[in-house]
Amino acid sequence: MDVEFFIEHDGSGRRFEPVVGACFEPDDAVLLWESRLTGVTVEELRRRGEPRTLAPMADGYLGFVFSARLCVALAAADQDRLDEVAEEWAEQEAGLGDPDAISARTAVEILRGVAALARRRRWVYCRCW
Repeated sequence: MDVEFFIEHDGSGRRFEPVVGACFEPDDAVLLWESRLTGVTVEELRRRGEPRTLAPMADGYLGFVFSARLCVALAAADQDRLDEVAEEWAEQEAGLGDPDAISARTAVEILRGVAALARRRRWVYCRCW
């Protein structure tokens, strides 16, 4: 699955490059990130309807928005905390037995990039196909 995390333009004409990745389930990743950064369990987040789907899976396409709580947590997290969460995410992905599972290095790059987006705008979006 190809994944793109992005933010809306701020009206200034500046374009912020999306953070792209592949070979992981973005909704599961976002739930893990939010759980580890906020202390809310994945089960509770799912019960609350997170992440909020904007475009349901149709024709191989899914779109959703991060919760405000996750955006704030990402924006506030320091690099060490982001790296810790990213490495845990990579370990979880590797435990699923997929030979193409995301590496710790790639996970760190993605999560740092997504946090940088969260620092620029209140809402972070994801689309995947």
